[in-house]
Amino acid sequence: MFNRSLLVLIGVASVAHAQTTFSVTVNGSSFQVDRYTPTGTGPFPIVALGHGFSNNKDNVRGLAQALQADGIVVVAPQLTGGLSVNHSTNADALLAAVDATITAGIGDATRVGFGGHSAGGLAAWLAASRRPQTKALVLLDPVDSSSLGSAQIANVTAPTLFEFAPPQSCNTQNNSVAWFTGKTGLKGRFNVPMANHCDPQEPSNTICLAGCGPSLIQPATWSSTRSAVYKRYARAFFGQFLLGAGCVESMVAADVASTTIDQVTMLLGCSSDGGSMGGGAAGGGTATAGGRASGGGNATAGGSATAGGSAAAGGTATAGGTAAAGGAASGGGGATGGGPATGGGSSSSTCNATNCTGCCNGAVCVQSSDMACGANGAACAICVSGQMCESGRCTSTPTPGCGCGATSELGVLLVVAMVVLTRRR
Repeated sequence: MFNRSLLVLIGVASVAHAQTTFSVTVNGSSFQVDRYTPTGTGPFPIVALGHGFSNNKDNVRGLAQALQADGIVVVAPQLTGGLSVNHSTNADALLAAVDATITAGIGDATRVGFGGHSAGGLAAWLAASRRPQTKALVLLDPVDSSSLGSAQIANVTAPTLFEFAPPQSCNTQNNSVAWFTGKTGLKGRFNVPMANHCDPQEPSNTICLAGCGPSLIQPATWSSTRSAVYKRYARAFFGQFLLGAGCVESMVAADVASTTIDQVTMLLGCSSDGGSMGGGAAGGGTATAGGRASGGGNATAGGSATAGGSAAAGGTATAGGTAAAGGAASGGGGATGGGPATGGGSSSSTCNATNCTGCCNGAVCVQSSDMACGANGAACAICVSGQMCESGRCTSTPTPGCGCGATSELGVLLVVAMVVLTRRR
């Protein structure tokens, strides 16, 4: 077993950001740790952040300072990298930084979260697997290595938010999607269109940009706008599960409509315990089995939401379907805020090839869930040739209903594209 111990405080506090630097020892190696402490009296909720492969603890500074402003103490170790990278030891460094901060009376042992970018996401995932009491976990385009993360799927029980960039070489074609697919309990995921692997950093660095560009001679371009999306959701998630304030799912609908995010699956609820804080089931309605509210659409006015669906103004949604703002519920359910849906289709303006909230123009298209159809857990459930998607499952013998028996030309093209991409991997 490794030895975790706080050695010595070696930094001087910065008045602007209340930032100090100290050291922890793990398995005989010393790790420098930046700590961002909020103003006021602790102990504070605590988050440990891991930076990307061969990058620097400074590359999580933007998120650390934002969380600090929210009232969370943040620790960011300088992790191993290069030829000497040790992901397991990096996870232990995150744990040691947390323990040192708790021992110092600054961090609250009952409100601990982890987060990380790229390989730092793997370190955070491993740390959470070793700390069952973890309350929140945010993964910024995480990358698995030698299936270390996949081996721990069953051991990560904390509510987890996966914030992806599109598949690319630097995130090993989203190889950590398997973590999301296999994880049980509270979880959510989305993709930031057009993002590159370096965008979750703030600030980024030349090592990441040079290695993650379109070619060896063309580096990636860091976008403050895209980076802000990753940070905004991370703050909201930690706020919900560590501070008991806010609701991540209430942010989703507007961002999907503006194409800020896509490939969204949210199974988080609207409070730290997965309930419906700030407006759950009302007016005689019920919300069960983790029913979620997208864009504030709770189960209200007698509506019911079951098996992860959501409904409003008397509509019903079952087996993972959603009914809101004109979207149809799978299996011929009603639509709300936009009139009824006929023939199994819907007229929702946010229903397209990358955002599926019902049956879109005859395509097989339902909201993703634990039983999501599609290659590598893709949010849009479009099945392989010879199968159809029914209530979140791919089947070769679907029952009649919404989307079954009719696949649009776009759906066929997406099926082919997904199969080709899968084979290339």
